[in-house]
Amino acid sequence: MHTQSAESTEYVRVAVGATANGAAIDPTVDNVEMAVILAGATLTEDDWLAATWETDATVTPSVYYARCLVGPAPGLVTLVRGDIYDVYVKVADNPETIVRNTGGLGIL
Repeated sequence: MHTQSAESTEYVRVAVGATANGAAIDPTVDNVEMAVILAGATLTEDDWLAATWETDATVTPSVYYARCLVGPAPGLVTLVRGDIYDVYVKVADNPETIVRNTGGLGIL
């Protein structure tokens, strides 16, 4: 589980891998969203937040991250100290829309 201070505003990053016919592909042409909700809560359509892509091209193959700014303003969501949150990523491709729980985020 990752942790973050309640006073910190930073990107929560989630590695996203994609393949087609056994070869790694660049998913950054697809729409990406993230949700950060209390652990165990039911994910709803209203929970989705704008996310962007980040590419680490210093490695081969490149690593792609979905990222969402979390914390006090200008973060997209402010989280409560002591709570644990589930982090979801949604990648909209054609014909697939993939939704995954990527793990926990503890707020210190």
